[in-house]
Amino acid sequence: SPPLMPVWMQMPHIPAVILWLGLAHEHLVVEADFASQFVIAKPTPAYEEFFRGIPREFVGTMEDLVDVVELVCAKMRRAFEDRDMVFPVWRHAS
Repeated sequence: SPPLMPVWMQMPHIPAVILWLGLAHEHLVVEADFASQFVIAKPTPAYEEFFRGIPREFVGTMEDLVDVVELVCAKMRRAFEDRDMVFPVWRHAS
């Protein structure tokens, strides 16, 4: 089988490595500094607790990444709203 071929891909706010897994035709996203992408300046206690559960690193499929980013952005939006702050456009999942 062919070796793993890393391909750099720039996603909104998350530089990641995509690994092509030969004959399986599956891509894995590897992000070594995943959690730091979701740090906010004035987190609510609920967001702080949620944030502690975000993995420092991420390895998974693109579909998994999209699901996780959508969940985290929804929690982040709630934290901004609870603090009566505007949710920045660059923090949206889409």
